[in-house]
Amino acid sequence: MRKSVAAVTGAAGGIGWTADPSRAVLLIHDLQNHFADAFARDVPPIPELVTNIIALRSHCATLGIPVVYGDFQQTPLARVMADLGRDQLIITGIYAHLGCLMTAREAFMRDIEVFFVADATADLSADHHLSATTYAAGRCTMALTTDRVLSMLPLAPPPAGRPVAAG
Repeated sequence: MRKSVAAVTGAAGGIGWTADPSRAVLLIHDLQNHFADAFARDVPPIPELVTNIIALRSHCATLGIPVVYGDFQQTPLARVMADLGRDQLIITGIYAHLGCLMTAREAFMRDIEVFFVADATADLSADHHLSATTYAAGRCTMALTTDRVLSMLPLAPPPAGRPVAAG
């Protein structure tokens, strides 16, 4: 039986991390025109991907979560995260099986908690996307949906005296 991305994100890799606005950075990987030109922009999964990235970017901006583009290779991402005291990375973007996955693996090796947003990442084929999401969820990330990440990052703090629900 073939696994679905929904099944992979439901399992969340067995990792119990919670995204924290004071620790997180949102990464938008390779969404520049010269990379995005390989995709038909009006055909799934691109419209959903763009909608979800916009929602995450807006939400993160409201919470003061830095938004960056690129990965660890030939960019200052590691230094920026260290300078800001951030140790969580929320990954979105295109080429899930290449740059997104490699960035997730490298972040994990740097003791950074990684959130791989399955419906805010895309690839040249559904098979590549599923493979990347499955690999990431099983080894180095929490693979989640946009809605799940947004629910981890509430815009308002819980009322005084009420604990934040875990999971």
